Amino acid sequence: MAPYLFLLLIFLGLAVLLLIVAYTLKTGISPMPSTRRIRSAMADFIPPNIQMIYDLGSGWGGLVFHLAQRFPNAVVTGYELSPVPCLWSKLWARLCCLRNARFIRRNFLKVKLDSPAAVVCYLYPGAMPRVRDLLINTLPPGTLVISYAFAVPGWKPWATRAFRGILHSRLYVYYLPMPTSRATD
Repeated sequence: MAPYLFLLLIFLGLAVLLLIVAYTLKTGISPMPSTRRIRSAMADFIPPNIQMIYDLGSGWGGLVFHLAQRFPNAVVTGYELSPVPCLWSKLWARLCCLRNARFIRRNFLKVKLDSPAAVVCYLYPGAMPRVRDLLINTLPPGTLVISYAFAVPGWKPWATRAFRGILHSRLYVYYLPMPTSRATD
């Protein structure tokens, strides 16, 4: 019986790996965890009385978990298309009893965001023009937008924060501009 269990575990492991690879190819980016330092820096820009936060492309959920703990009165919703990281995040949120953390398996570019007070993301350069268009078309001016590593094309950041290290990455903080200020690539 033990050999069958071992083969089943190998099969399940390969299936999970193939799902991750398939969705990486589909979306153009693999789920990348953010560091504790980055999560803390992003949270530092969010006002303490925030009520709603969206994480676009929440991956394994680390940023959502951090924000849900730091802002217990806010609803923190992570959108993730890849099924394995999304399922992992949902299970972990239940285990940790984080009632204000929600995970939705959906392409965030195809949802109508409900006037959140803040949007956070850690995506890739190719997604940023589409994210810009989504935010301008669905959210009110003044919405807080925080992007790690990649700037929103055509927008001037309200603040930036540089991080030392191998990647020399940067945090970009914006307040959603009026639709008339929309820049095109």
